[in-house]
Amino acid sequence: MEDIPENIVEETVMKEFLYTITAEFDAMSDILADIEPHRISIENEKKLFEDDIYIQSYIIHEISTLTEKNIVSQN
Repeated sequence: MEDIPENIVEETVMKEFLYTITAEFDAMSDILADIEPHRISIENEKKLFEDDIYIQSYIIHEISTLTEKNIVSQN
């Protein structure tokens, strides 16, 4: 990782990448499984991992997330 998270949202994004490459699906569920599509996605990733189909690494050059104001204005 070449960028340091500046807030909790960026930290959550970083953790999602980390948990994906380390196959920590329970930890991923703790931060992302609040809605059904996320739970389904995590279960699918787990199944792929068990079949030896997974991403082994990411290079994150920079993290940038929308602010709450940006999100509200886009809806």
